[in-house]
Parts: sequence; structure tokens; C-alpha cells
Amino acid sequence: MMCSAAAGPSVRVRLLAHPALWCWAIEDENGDVVESSWDSGWTGYATRREAQAGGEARLDELAAEMTGGPGSRRPGARRRGRREPASADEARSGAHGR
Repeated sequence: MMCSAAAGPSVRVRLLAHPALWCWAIEDENGDVVESSWDSGWTGYATRREAQAGGEARLDELAAEMTGGPGSRRPGARRRGRREPASADEARSGAHGR
């Protein structure tokens, strides 16, 4: 598993055994799962990188909802290796198995 270490919420990715897809989970400071791509919407990703990017995008959305500002992040939340989608369509449809 890969995790973006932080004092605040973080994104953890893991490989599912069957089907062989990657998923993300957003965890709070205590390690409790706040939201999961697999549990919340049966969304899996072909690669670890896609799962990490999907989790980070959702973390940004949650932070914006909590603070009222677009794209803002909660204090202490960090990410590893930011990847911008090539297009808005890629950002919305980068997942498999919904």
C-alpha cells in the first residue's frame, strides 16, 4: 500500500485481489476510512498512479466542500506526485468498473 503521509487526511491506495484493480481510501488523522472508491462507488483503477490521482482529486473536493473554496486543501493534508489530467473528460472518466 502507498500512503501520502500527513498530519491531516491522507490518501491510501491498495490493489484488490479480484478483480485486479487499484482503489483509494481517504483516511483521517486516526487512520479511520472517511471514503473509499471501492466501497462508495465500486470504482477501481487500472494503475496505482490512476488510483492515487483519483483519491487526491476526491480529497481536494472534500476539502473544498469543508472550507467553501474551490481546490483548497485542509491544513496538514499532503499529496505525493501531483498529476494533472490531460482533459476534463479524463478527470471524470479515469476509472474502471463503476
